[in-house]
Amino acid sequence: MGFLEIELWVENEEFRKIRERKREVQKNFERIEELEETLEVLQMKMLLEKKRRLEKKIEEIKRYYEELIEFSERAKRDRELLKQMRKAISEENRKFRKELQARRNEDNCET
Repeated sequence: MGFLEIELWVENEEFRKIRERKREVQKNFERIEELEETLEVLQMKMLLEKKRRLEKKIEEIKRYYEELIEFSERAKRDRELLKQMRKAISEENRKFRKELQARRNEDNCET
């Protein structure tokens, strides 16, 4: 494919304006590049901050979970202890009832 050459003739003043516009356009592209770099930096900072907050939240959740497990285990131990205490109290009550019944029988026999 061949290239077509075009030659344009412009006055000096028009040529100067074209060059100024070209510089302005070039500056705008440079600003856009700077803005893109700034945006990337800000995005990275935001992502790092988000990661830091998530890691902190994960640590918090881990602590709560460990506390919950510890509480659950303590509750199981306490429940077992209460069962043993109830059993001991129940046996003691049974013993006292027998003694009470025996005394009542003795009292009834004496009268």
